[in-house]
Parts: sequence; structure tokens; C-alpha cells
Amino acid sequence: MCGLKKVNGVLNFGRLVKIKRMTDWITTDEAVTLSGYNVEYLRRIIRTKKVLAEKKGGHYWVNRAALLTYIEEVKYTDDKRAGPKKKSAK
Repeated sequence: MCGLKKVNGVLNFGRLVKIKRMTDWITTDEAVTLSGYNVEYLRRIIRTKKVLAEKKGGHYWVNRAALLTYIEEVKYTDDKRAGPKKKSAK
């Protein structure tokens, strides 16, 4: 993968994501809205540690900066399957 490094057990793209406050953490529902990803895909990238997240009380909390970094970086990969899908107009 292009530029991926593992830091503290989490894959990143050569940029350190700073965690500041709880407002930097969003629910999976908010992450789906922000990213445009399907909830199952979002959970998969959380489980594979491509995005920084923590499970609290049975629910995942996603680091907003890590998610935005991931979204930005997958735009430049050769794998065009990555990234949110545009809804088709019917």
C-alpha cells in the first residue's frame, strides 16, 4: 500500500493524528454521514485498524481526524473500490 505505516498498532499514511478531546470522537452513525461509507464498510476498516476507533459500552467511537485522513488518502490509491460511493440518480 502506498505510504502506509503502522504506529501504535494503527495504520496511518505517514501523518500522525493527534487526539485532543472527546469532541474529536464521533459515533459510527456520524462517521457514516461524514464519510458516505456504508456502515458495514466503516466497521470493517475499524476492525482492520485502518481508522483509529475505540469501543465503549458496546459502541464504536471513531476519531474524526483519523477518518478524514483515511478518506483523503484513499483518493490517491490505485484501488478504485476504496472510498464512498456516489448514489445513482434514478
